Amino acid sequence: MKLQLRLFNRSSIFLLLACLQLARPSWITASTQSESDQGLAGYTQVSYCDLIRNMKEYEHKRVAVSASYRYGFEWQELFCLGCRDQGKTWLEVTEKNANAFRRALRKAPRDHGIINATFYGILDGSNGPYGDGGYSYRFDVELVKDVKVVYRDGRAPELLPADVQKQLCQ
Repeated sequence: MKLQLRLFNRSSIFLLLACLQLARPSWITASTQSESDQGLAGYTQVSYCDLIRNMKEYEHKRVAVSASYRYGFEWQELFCLGCRDQGKTWLEVTEKNANAFRRALRKAPRDHGIINATFYGILDGSNGPYGDGGYSYRFDVELVKDVKVVYRDGRAPELLPADVQKQLCQ
């Protein structure tokens, strides 16, 4: 009798855990979505070229921008081909956000490359030059999402093959 009671308790506990497991994804999904939506709610979605062309409207405000990013030895440039001639943007990674930035780019080429992604952060264009002195703007990145590797070399976009240029932010 005592053995049956233990078995009943174990099977009841197992059944209860199984039911909770089935119900759990909706609870987790709902809370995760609302938390992540709340975290990104403070960002204004804007195209990179609109950001550069309308600097005064967006400067020092939190924005989400889809763009290409090339990086390598002594350069890290956020850009779109359609407005790259209007000034280069240095991508600044703060110590506070460095680990999150590295995690977001974990599948990107290690030392140099070009990716497309959505960058969340704040643009500054009033105190330049930035980086090595050749950048008119600075984008202080806070978060990076939707990373896609475009090319495993960080050379200037105009030097890339035509098929690769088509994959870059236009």
